[in-house]
Amino acid sequence: MDLFEFANQNAKSRIAELEGAIRRANDLYWNQNAPEISDPEYDALVEELKRLDPANPLVTQIAPVELKGPKVTHSKPMLSLDKAYSLEELLKWVNKYARTPQERLFIQPKFDGISGLLEHGVLSSRGDGVTGEDYTAKLPIIRFVTDKQVDIRTSELLGEIVIGNEAFATVYRKVVGKGGQPLKNQRNGVAGIIGTDDVEFYRKQGAYLEFVDYDYIRFEVRAGDIARDWEKIKERIATTVPYPMDGIVLKLADVQYAESLGATDHHPRGAIAYKFTNRSRKTTLNGIEWSMGKRQLSAVGLLEPVDLGGVTISRVRLPLTMPVVGEMNKCLLDGSLSVGDEVTVERAGDVIPHLIDAAHTAASRPVKLEACPFCGGALAVGETTVECTNPGCSEKQVQKLYASIVSLGFLGIAEAFVRKLYENNQIRTLGQLVNLQPGDLDKKIYGDKTTDLFFSELEKAKKAPLTAFLAALNIPMVGGNVAGLLAANCDAEELLAGEISAGTLQGIKGIGDVVAQNIVTEIRALLDSGEMALLRKAYPSFEAVPVAAVSGETICFTGAMSRPRGELQKIAAAHGFVPVDSVTKSTKILVCADPSSGSSKLKNAAKLGVRIISEAEFWETIG
Repeated sequence: MDLFEFANQNAKSRIAELEGAIRRANDLYWNQNAPEISDPEYDALVEELKRLDPANPLVTQIAPVELKGPKVTHSKPMLSLDKAYSLEELLKWVNKYARTPQERLFIQPKFDGISGLLEHGVLSSRGDGVTGEDYTAKLPIIRFVTDKQVDIRTSELLGEIVIGNEAFATVYRKVVGKGGQPLKNQRNGVAGIIGTDDVEFYRKQGAYLEFVDYDYIRFEVRAGDIARDWEKIKERIATTVPYPMDGIVLKLADVQYAESLGATDHHPRGAIAYKFTNRSRKTTLNGIEWSMGKRQLSAVGLLEPVDLGGVTISRVRLPLTMPVVGEMNKCLLDGSLSVGDEVTVERAGDVIPHLIDAAHTAASRPVKLEACPFCGGALAVGETTVECTNPGCSEKQVQKLYASIVSLGFLGIAEAFVRKLYENNQIRTLGQLVNLQPGDLDKKIYGDKTTDLFFSELEKAKKAPLTAFLAALNIPMVGGNVAGLLAANCDAEELLAGEISAGTLQGIKGIGDVVAQNIVTEIRALLDSGEMALLRKAYPSFEAVPVAAVSGETICFTGAMSRPRGELQKIAAAHGFVPVDSVTKSTKILVCADPSSGSSKLKNAAKLGVRIISEAEFWETIG
């Protein structure tokens, strides 16, 4: 046997080995919901087979397993996407198809679920691209997430069927599969629920799936900026998408040009998927940095710095309570995770670091969480939360004060300023804060400009509407939306005097018994402590609720604003609006950072006649 024959025989042997491994992985992943290798490991097998045998059916196929059950023929081919595993490969595609550095591209998440197509009342999988499996029977437990108006009988929608991060962390903690075992992860959960004939079994447990329109989350970049901004692009999409994802999709924004490029039997040429390759390294947990919200504790681990894919990782979120099923089963609450432990850190999605394992070492110093690390107060432990029960906890008071001024619309005042008020002027309550006078603050401590800005914002805040005032009281479960309902349906004087009963409040649509009781209890406590009298000194009366607030006008934000979208939504809610995440025919206002962006929300708003305003106009609207 000559050298060529030997190499050829070895290649054939390796191809057969790869085919067997890929078929086994497909069966375990799709049919048994019990994968034994990670996505990056699977992709590496496919890429090696592609190099050795480019025409192999396991490389070119769209459906990795044989279709089961009723079939649906798509009205047009539903192709897969070509893949890139490095920035170099991605830029090669960009340079090939971008006509100029100004070519517009859409950046979208590559969801980690099951692709789906809704066509005139029929929901189906991608399948082999021409024929898919019929998922229509699953529609009763599917929620559609899209900017478009959805009529199941007539709509056409292409997207991904997933379990959202929030749902998996809450609802799915108690959901079990047909075998009685908890669902291992979001992707397996989707496959298990989609593959069952007993939808009612999951519906009774409160389980639901989300069909996310592929165009629902996206932003635009220029071809010439991708190389320079790639890390920022990855971070932006990976930290804002509330669904599992295993990559990023790039699409040519010019649909006509993209379609003119045509497609192979496997994928369109006008789009590509950049696949994440999760990396992990072992390091040491050197310390813990605690933080506090208005009530809940959270912790960040301080790591011995470690390099992951060219990025130095030195901080990671730590679980306080036992995490959701499928995550690392160590936590601070019971001491199973401690300072000094050897921990394994993974950079999921090439961006967000998280722990995947931990082991005690001789150097470990147990940090069993038994009391509030800020005040030593008793803790209330929920399924996924840990709260400090001490009302006098200094950190909790600072965070509540800061949350209050955000609700009242203060601009440019940082948490550090509020902390100084607490430490230097003994400001403990909102009533004390809103009654401060210019002579009360030492400008040597607070700074001339910052002090002047604070009192300027304070004067504006004293004209805030009742909705903002109520939201600023930090009543449990009373945010901007509930505050708007109260302002629209209650007399301000009666409400703040504690003259409205919980029963009456429950009669307001959107306010349940627990929320109603919280309102009554907290207002009574403010009255009894004298805090309400102090607040009313600064807010002796409230103007009639504006028409916009009474009607609960819906408002949506799009684009990169001066503040995080969540914060803008809170401010809008505190002023009587109802924030929404998508533009529909019921949306009244779209606040747009860039009116020339051509975003899907902007186009939809223009089509539906939604009022479009700039961020500056939004601030003017709320005064």
